Amino acid sequence: MTAFVGRQSVTVIIIKDKMVLANLRDDKDWIWNPDMWSMPGGQADGDETLVEALVREIWEETAQAVSPDQLEPLLNFHYAGINTITTVFRLRPYPDQFVTFECREGVELKWVTVDDVLSGQIRSEVTGKMHDVAPEHLDIFQ
Repeated sequence: MTAFVGRQSVTVIIIKDKMVLANLRDDKDWIWNPDMWSMPGGQADGDETLVEALVREIWEETAQAVSPDQLEPLLNFHYAGINTITTVFRLRPYPDQFVTFECREGVELKWVTVDDVLSGQIRSEVTGKMHDVAPEHLDIFQ
């Protein structure tokens, strides 16, 4: 098997009380999917593992520390046009996590309902891709 040569990125679906944490991305040309709702995540730096990258990205974007054992890998998407594989994780916060948080990257960080995400009212590159590629994984929002 040949190893993937390209960029590796990570994103996380954070679910608490049947709500999903969403981030409205900045509207800047150089940002991937500008001015679109997204889930926290980003690219692995240097020799970071995907889990290390995601723990760092969650901290950078929300000011919340999470433990690697809270992360469950779900699926991978290959974005051929930009030669990137994104691994999607699920995080189920501990009861005292994400009670308050700080939007450190992007325009806004807020809880949205699962119905908003699945109905398309909150359009995300991740959920849109999941509808197209892996509908069997939509139960992760429950």
